[in-house]
Amino acid sequence: MASGARYADRRFAYVRGLRARADGLTRAHEARSWEHICGLAARIGLHDGALPDRHTVLRCLRGAGPAAEEWLRQVDGNSRVNASPPPAGTFCSPSAALLVALLRHAEAMGGASGGTPLCPKGELIARARALCEQPFCSLEEQLAAPAGALRCASLQQLPALLTLGYAKERKRKGACPSGVVYELLPAGRARAEALVREGEAPPAAPLRSSRRVQPGEAGV
Repeated sequence: MASGARYADRRFAYVRGLRARADGLTRAHEARSWEHICGLAARIGLHDGALPDRHTVLRCLRGAGPAAEEWLRQVDGNSRVNASPPPAGTFCSPSAALLVALLRHAEAMGGASGGTPLCPKGELIARARALCEQPFCSLEEQLAAPAGALRCASLQQLPALLTLGYAKERKRKGACPSGVVYELLPAGRARAEALVREGEAPPAAPLRSSRRVQPGEAGV
């Protein structure tokens, strides 16, 4: 039975709160936790259903791990974390911005290449950077840094697109200084189009009671 209360999706708070936590993990021994947090934030940003609380996140994102509940609980307990949607045309989540950037590249290329559009990594980063409220390291910064020395929490969300079957990474030496390009897959195109059309989160909706409706009550 619907109540008068309404929930607001919590993904914006979780994405921002997890980013703040990731940016604070700078020591070498914290690298695994940093990767885990970035991956969790990426999956939250790409999830296509409502996420009204951390319990829903953990139920919907299988394999989040035992540490995830504590990280999300800490975000819930921090009233300073901004839970508001980003400005129109901007994405809160780097993973969402990366996916839409791939769509924009594919749309710009059309069928001019005579095949599947492949987006150079440098162009992908530049396009996503322009769409996202969170900062991205440039490809030049990434290539100039010693191996493992540069941690960019936005770029670390890119592997989630591959794991979810939204994009495929390919090697093309002449296409980009990194030698890496990305192909937008059908599932990724569908999710990116939904992000553009509907935004990152569904609108606030009525809370539902788990109590069984009794005979004679409305809704039976």
